[in-house]
Amino acid sequence: MWSLGESIPKGNIHKYKKCITENIKDFCDIRINEKLSRINSCPWEEWKIENGVPTWWTIYNKIKHHRISVGTISGTKQEYYKFANLKYTLLSLMGLYQLMLYSYYFIAKNEGSELLVPLPSSRLFDTKSSVWKELDKGSNDISIFNESDGTLHIYTGKFDY
Repeated sequence: MWSLGESIPKGNIHKYKKCITENIKDFCDIRINEKLSRINSCPWEEWKIENGVPTWWTIYNKIKHHRISVGTISGTKQEYYKFANLKYTLLSLMGLYQLMLYSYYFIAKNEGSELLVPLPSSRLFDTKSSVWKELDKGSNDISIFNESDGTLHIYTGKFDY
C-alpha cells in the first residue's frame, strides 16, 4: 500500500484533496499532455479554489447518480448524460494518469530500497514536472521505474524478463 505519510481517508473528494495537496505541493499545477491532438490540461487545477472540484469529476458523479436529471454545469443547462463527451472523458483520464504516476512514485519512495516497476508507457499521455525531471516517457516500449536516493529514474526500451 502506498502512503503520503498517512492513509488517504475513504470519503468524498474533499478528503482526498486535503491529503494529496498537503503532501504534494505542486499537484494542482501539473500539466498533462495528450499526444495525439496536443491538448494539454491541469486536470486537478480546480482544487486550487476553496471547495473546488474538477468539472470532469462533477460531471462523472452527476451522470452516475442523476443521469436523466437536468442541471447546470459550467454555465450549461441540460440533462447530465449530455455532458458525457470526449472532452470530459480525456480530462478524467488525464487526472487518472497523474494519480497513477504519483502512486508509482510513492510506492518507490516508501519502499526504501530499489524498486523496479514494469509499466508500458502511455501512448496517449505524458507530463513534465519537477517530480519527473523532464524525462521522456513517451515511447511505446516498456518503462522501468527505479527510485534511489529520492530521485525517480525512468528507463525505456526493450527489456527481457
